[in-house]
Amino acid sequence: VYPPGKEDLAPFALEIGAFSLRYFTEYFDIAYPGDKVDLIAIPDFAFGAMENLGCITFRETALLVDPATASRLEVERVVDVVAHEMAHMWFGDLVTMDWWEGIWLNEAFATFMEIKCTDAFRPGWSRWVTFGIEREAAMAVDGMHSTRPIEFEVVSPNDARGMFDVLTYQKGGSVLRMLEQYLGEDTFRDGIRRYLTTHAYANTVTKDLWSALSEASGQDVGAIMDTWILQGGHPLVRVENGQLSQTPFAYGPATGDSAIGSRWKIPMLTRPLGGGPTTASILEGPESIYPVTLVNAGGTGTYRTAYGEVELQAVAGAINELEPLERFTLIADTWAAAQAGHAAVADFFRLALSLGTAIEPSVWSVVAGALSTTSRLIAEEDRPALEALARRLGGGLLEVLGTEAVPGEDEKAPTLRATALSMAGGLGADPQIRAWASEHFAADDVTGDLAGAVLGIMGAQGHEADFVTMLNRLEATTNPQIEDRYQLGLTTFASEELSLRAFEVCLSVLRTQDAPLSLI
Repeated sequence: VYPPGKEDLAPFALEIGAFSLRYFTEYFDIAYPGDKVDLIAIPDFAFGAMENLGCITFRETALLVDPATASRLEVERVVDVVAHEMAHMWFGDLVTMDWWEGIWLNEAFATFMEIKCTDAFRPGWSRWVTFGIEREAAMAVDGMHSTRPIEFEVVSPNDARGMFDVLTYQKGGSVLRMLEQYLGEDTFRDGIRRYLTTHAYANTVTKDLWSALSEASGQDVGAIMDTWILQGGHPLVRVENGQLSQTPFAYGPATGDSAIGSRWKIPMLTRPLGGGPTTASILEGPESIYPVTLVNAGGTGTYRTAYGEVELQAVAGAINELEPLERFTLIADTWAAAQAGHAAVADFFRLALSLGTAIEPSVWSVVAGALSTTSRLIAEEDRPALEALARRLGGGLLEVLGTEAVPGEDEKAPTLRATALSMAGGLGADPQIRAWASEHFAADDVTGDLAGAVLGIMGAQGHEADFVTMLNRLEATTNPQIEDRYQLGLTTFASEELSLRAFEVCLSVLRTQDAPLSLI
């Protein structure tokens, strides 16, 4: 169901709606619990979507899309949100948590299931790898002393509203993925089926799920998961001199009370470098480990890893042998260590230079983010060196990818191309890339995967005329993805005056539901 005139944006949502309905019916082994299901696009709707049984409501951008003109990430978002809400028909509607402290499980599980469904719908997107970016966003918050446990007592409406953040959705979904990979996918699924069948049309608390998973696996799942759910933060697993140990991870010392916990039962997956079987275990106290081993094999653990000098040389030397998510995790953990003062920023960028040109947008998103963060912190005399590094990293990728799509290329290549263009033409200020972006912008060729890069590069140049053009295009369009692009494009201008004008646009032009997203 859609507003009049937008029928051409609806068929893709119907396709993923039907796919997810079949997928979850099979995964849960329980028939869809409603008589019908309608997906409804609402122009004025603050949330992403809402899982009303049989009548799911959506923001337009989360349901209506034209895959021919949208970027892969814009299409992916529609798949994710539709799958997320459809998963709620079972996990949340068929079985409902007893009180608000359990809402994390509704949302974390729907997040976990949306990724499984999207990965089945489009395997070429490598959705579990890209989910690493979302896990990283949650861990960035979780590494601060002001974090919170995933589950906490809810007394007031404000307490309930506080549940709806990256710690509930992304961290919660990540620890469920970690548990699934530790127990095994079939065992985990059997426990979920047991839980839903036992508690259908009833209310539950978190321990009911742990009990079902314990019965399916023969392990005390509650004892493991309570250390992840009932305390904030996450551990740093250190691998040094043949020893594994854990300490709480934090970006700096606490200046007052800290919500970061002290010790976890860590579901560990390890694999010898150079090949060999993956081993599952629970890490609590220090343990011996030989030979040099990849910790967090598969890359699904919700914890940081730090290697000693000898071990790091071995892992870095085998970086091209790692799986994509393992490589992402190594890069992300190294950047987190640099931010926490445990590693040199220069060492992180040396590691980035060793990545080559593999088509792995998630890995390069960490590098692009590190460049952006560093650019806001360095002294002005160091800026030319950072810009040269951005041109080198982005330009190296573009030598392989080119600036335009190539028929038959990897499905993830357009996303990586956009990141490379943004690095080289935005922070790197490459004149050729900026000229390329200006040509696209002048011709109003701002569609698909390159749209965000074009607008970001134009904003980096800070011209008032381009700001006015973006605002005019924003006000003229009825396409929800184009609206989003220009709303965010207006916030990228490298000018104090234009930044203030963008702020005023948020207050006067944008819908109330959209303004906070641009202000952030």
